[in-house]
Amino acid sequence: MENRKGEKIGWIGGWLGSYSWVLVLSIVFFAQGKARPGFNGILIFLIAVIVMYAASPWRNPKTPYWQLLLPFYLLFTSAVIWVIRSYGQAALDNFSWLQLLPVLPVFLPLFILGNKKWDR
Repeated sequence: MENRKGEKIGWIGGWLGSYSWVLVLSIVFFAQGKARPGFNGILIFLIAVIVMYAASPWRNPKTPYWQLLLPFYLLFTSAVIWVIRSYGQAALDNFSWLQLLPVLPVFLPLFILGNKKWDR
């Protein structure tokens, strides 16, 4: 199991990259003088980093991947809600549920990986 360095880098780099938009948008909110949304975004990013460490498959080798991914998807959902609420009513006035269709492929790993585990 020690020879799987690339998979570990992929797990860490993938999740950091997936939540980097939250960190960047938090900085934008701080620059706009919106401290509360900025702080909440930083908090979401830090929780993602903690979950990335705690739910890493090499720390939980017998847990199916779908269970390891679930906290990230819940956190992603909360990040989307955070953004919509941070932009206020103007964002909701122009919002359509069809805008979420391009996000659906993000959920494919839940189905592709399914019951696979780190220890194979």
